[in-house]
Amino acid sequence: MASNLNGKFETQLMKAAQLVEEHIDSEIQRLDNLDEDDLETVRRKRMEELMKAQKAKNEMLTNGHGRYDEVADEKEFFEATKKSKNVVCLFYLQGNFRCKIVDKHFEKLCTKHIGTRFIHVNAEKVLENRLALSGIVTVEKKKIEKPNKKIIRSCDIEYDNEEDW
Repeated sequence: MASNLNGKFETQLMKAAQLVEEHIDSEIQRLDNLDEDDLETVRRKRMEELMKAQKAKNEMLTNGHGRYDEVADEKEFFEATKKSKNVVCLFYLQGNFRCKIVDKHFEKLCTKHIGTRFIHVNAEKVLENRLALSGIVTVEKKKIEKPNKKIIRSCDIEYDNEEDW
């Protein structure tokens, strides 16, 4: 029984490998048959894509992406979330060591994930009642103007002392 299954599995793997190989061969054949005009068209399209991507990146950097900024008031918070498609916000309490741990990680993440804006808000001063925040450390991720994920972690809960995640 087991050898029969192994044989069927090997047959399916071989068929899949052959299909991938045929696809790659046909793509190589297509690229080999390109003339100078076709190559110029491919180059031009690629340059346009790169320029568009660079323009989008520059626009995101102008809007505060790539930095970890503190938002001082409600107006500034809503402006930040309107300008950016993806926003991760830490609602923190002053002096809370768990907030400082998350803060440290967000400082590293913001430079690696340019497509997402990272901000932090003092929960005691801004938005606490309006967004119904609970827990001590609240991280909220916003995508396309709707809060869609909340990660809540409270100081009252015991953890396995794995604070430096």
